Amino acid sequence: DFIRQFAIMLKSDILTVSSDASEIKTFLFKPPKPRYGPLMSSVDWATFVLLPSKTGQQYYNRKITLLDKILFVLVHGYVRMIYRLLPKKFRWLTPYLTMQKRLGKRFTLAEETSMSISARIANMGLERLMPPRDVESFIPDRKVA
Repeated sequence: DFIRQFAIMLKSDILTVSSDASEIKTFLFKPPKPRYGPLMSSVDWATFVLLPSKTGQQYYNRKITLLDKILFVLVHGYVRMIYRLLPKKFRWLTPYLTMQKRLGKRFTLAEETSMSISARIANMGLERLMPPRDVESFIPDRKVA
């Protein structure tokens, strides 16, 4: 029974957080520009809450509190509510559209085209706002392959 084995593994000492994993986490959540600090901190916090509790404790050196869980539920619910209010053609999250297709949702050619164009425009905007980070400047003592 996979679910039972997975639960046992999460509670055991099999999964641990290495120094490499900590460096990767630090790199991933470092804002590319200072103005994105609050956004990246929010994503970092949400990741902490979503991790299995033992792994989260190892990464963040603190326990997930009841307040963390309640705030996460409220924030997640708010984001889902806002997302549902968007017109369909502006729901440009490609993984969301892919999931909808896999679940059997059918789109007309016009819907699919407008969603694809919206996704490309949004992704271009995000790339301009949040350019790729320079790995070598963040971890200077490592050689990047």
